[in-house]
Amino acid sequence: MAAALSLGSASPAAVAAGKGQAAVCRGCRDTNQFEQLTLREYVAYRLYQILTPESFKVRLARVTYVDGDRQVTQRWGFFVEDIDDTSKRMGGKEISVPSLPSTALLPEAAARVALFQYLIGNADWAMIAGPKGRDCCHNSKLVGATEEARTSITPVPYDFDITGLVDPPYAAPAPQMRISSVRSRRYWGFCRDSDELLRRVPSFIAARPAMEAEIAGTPGLDDRSRKDLVAYLGGFFEDVATPERIEKKLLRDCRN
Repeated sequence: MAAALSLGSASPAAVAAGKGQAAVCRGCRDTNQFEQLTLREYVAYRLYQILTPESFKVRLARVTYVDGDRQVTQRWGFFVEDIDDTSKRMGGKEISVPSLPSTALLPEAAARVALFQYLIGNADWAMIAGPKGRDCCHNSKLVGATEEARTSITPVPYDFDITGLVDPPYAAPAPQMRISSVRSRRYWGFCRDSDELLRRVPSFIAARPAMEAEIAGTPGLDDRSRKDLVAYLGGFFEDVATPERIEKKLLRDCRN
């Protein structure tokens, strides 16, 4: 069975205008539930784009599955920008290293990523190390001024399916997170970036209307998904409503 893509007003050339190869994300099962999960992950990418241009661009697509000349089904999917094109937009280069110290990261970028991962309830990420035997980082790419840069590095997160925001049936948090469900949030940022995190919070709060508008305007999301996404974001904004709440809900779990 093959898949054909329909991009609406965007041409294939517009999607693949950069030198890299855009990845296509689509549901792993032909069901309405998994189509909703795909759209919820697309929303996660779009929420981070609202917060910063130092993010992967995404574009929705209709994926038509065919068997010979027969159309089998049609589902929503999305393209994710290639890291070469993302780093070029950022004026830098992708960095490939096994690991690096947290001090190599730009504090404002590290705090923004950690706060965003808390917002979406991500329990499957790292920004200074990758899985054993693989380059850094787990579900994050690194961008620096040059490929050899080892300071002032910006992490760029991706792959948001194992999150409370998406909430797939197969999701399980990493054991080190010490939470029972991905719907529970745990802050996984560095203590050294705590002051920067406090400076980031107002920009997240200011972006709330745009985030909710993004959810409302995403094609294909059903009413149940829209309501759940908005409600889940609401829990984040309750957690960052006051300095006392931030200390209790986030900073007490920061990592040294």
